[in-house]
Amino acid sequence: MTDRQLERYLSKQNNDRLLEIRIEIDRIINSRNDEYFKMHLKTEHQRAVIKAAADYWRLPYEAAYSKRRFREVKHFKHAMRFAMRCATSMSLQEIGKMLNCGHTTVMHSMKFVQDSILADPQYYMKCIEFCEHIKMVMQELDLNKNNFTFTSINYN
Repeated sequence: MTDRQLERYLSKQNNDRLLEIRIEIDRIINSRNDEYFKMHLKTEHQRAVIKAAADYWRLPYEAAYSKRRFREVKHFKHAMRFAMRCATSMSLQEIGKMLNCGHTTVMHSMKFVQDSILADPQYYMKCIEFCEHIKMVMQELDLNKNNFTFTSINYN
């Protein structure tokens, strides 16, 4: 069974236990990758921000680096890139390096979240709330020196 077939099957089930099993499988698959990424993240603060973000979305920490494309993980990763761009002064390249992707993937995530205003307004509002949550986490860690707003970001 391919990942896509498994995702379709599980999405039809609406069963919390199946979601837990799917997350556990993802955790096992990515366990060796987790150690690699822990070594390559610059600071403990970055790990703390990613951990807080994963907790907010009720996903395991490893989901930030997962190559799996389950809907929940995909939406979390797009929202994480969007929030990091909105809440920090980090460049696209820095965000990509932190989250194990390229700057073009970060640009795509920005566009994905913006396009969700019409396609999925609930997801968009969750992303906005998530961005505010990330700002609060960063203030608790005393990391956010710049106070950016959503209108001050150039999405091009």
